[in-house]
Formats: sequence, C-alpha cells, structure tokens
Amino acid sequence: IQASPVVCQGSVPFGPFLEISHVRSDHVISEINGQNPRELLMPLLHGPHVPGNGQSMAGVFVDPKPDGPHGSWTDAHLAMAAMDGRPNCLVRPMHSFTREGHLVL
Repeated sequence: IQASPVVCQGSVPFGPFLEISHVRSDHVISEINGQNPRELLMPLLHGPHVPGNGQSMAGVFVDPKPDGPHGSWTDAHLAMAAMDGRPNCLVRPMHSFTREGHLVL
C-alpha cells in the first residue's frame, strides 16, 4: 500500500486486529482476513463499540523487515534503523467501498 502522511489527534482505537490478505492497487484493499472487506467491516463500523461520532479510519501496521530474498542480519538491522523513531502504524481514512466491496483508502 502506498500512502502519504496524515495527522490524527484524539483518535480512539476500536475493533480487532485484521490482516490485509490482498490488495488491488496501492490504495485499494481487496481482501482482509481472506474475506471481502465490505462484508467484514460493515458490522464492525456500525457496532455499539464504535467510539463517538468521528470518521472511522484504518490503522495499517507496517512490518519493517525486508521482503527480499536476502533476509540477512544486516538487511534486517538496516530496515529497523530506517524505522527508528517513526511510528509503525499508518492511519488512513476509509474513503469508500467499490462495487465489488473493496476498501478504498
């Protein structure tokens, strides 16, 4: 997923941890936990546990480990050094769902 910076002050986390299992493009998630995003998220977004009346956003946790074939100790430490001092969670507004039920961030 490709994203740009955003500031979210006063946010309150809710809901379970979910895994992005497939993406259609750099800002469209086509599968979460092996399921259609709209079918999975709509009950969560309209449940009684949603705090307040703000805009629900997605927190995407980033794994800083290298994804290449090297996987060496040096590669892993360089990746962690690059993330040093930065949050490992990107927070993005959930803009809409496509006709297929894919989530647009």
